[in-house]
Amino acid sequence: MATTLQLAFADWTSRDGDTVKGTLDGAALTLSGLLSEVILDGSAPDFSSPAFTPPLPNSDRIEIVSTSANNQFTLDFLGATVQDPVLHLGSLGSTLTFPPGTTVTRLSGDDTEEQRKFTVEGNKVIGRPFQPTGAEPTDSNGSIRLPGKFSSITFQVKPNFTGGSGNDGVHLEVGGTLA
Repeated sequence: MATTLQLAFADWTSRDGDTVKGTLDGAALTLSGLLSEVILDGSAPDFSSPAFTPPLPNSDRIEIVSTSANNQFTLDFLGATVQDPVLHLGSLGSTLTFPPGTTVTRLSGDDTEEQRKFTVEGNKVIGRPFQPTGAEPTDSNGSIRLPGKFSSITFQVKPNFTGGSGNDGVHLEVGGTLA
């Protein structure tokens, strides 16, 4: 019998420049770093496919921006501790790097090697850019878990491609339960 993850996901409520604020399982949280489009009304279907564990029919969505400058992002749970947080990462044509010693577990994701396989290697999550002929980009999608208890999470993001603007918009949603 399959086990279903029972997680709360962030309810992002406001944006001030490159910081978004919200709540997760009743506790306040922020995400800081270079941001693009932010959807705060729960209408984003981006995480509804089987590439995400658990899939979310509709949710909020934060688009973080990866540039060649290797941007840093910080999730701060503002005094709370979150057990085994889950990150849904959509349209990932970049590599996320967590601090050395951070354990990253792949929960699900795209598996097509020649196109956009979503992989985890040590403390890195590797997405692949994929541009189908005559279509919109459709980079890697997947979910990861960071086993343990966290009061904040910091990570770096760097694109895995050259050309175009050199930037990668990565869709993000955060889940977990209070420890």
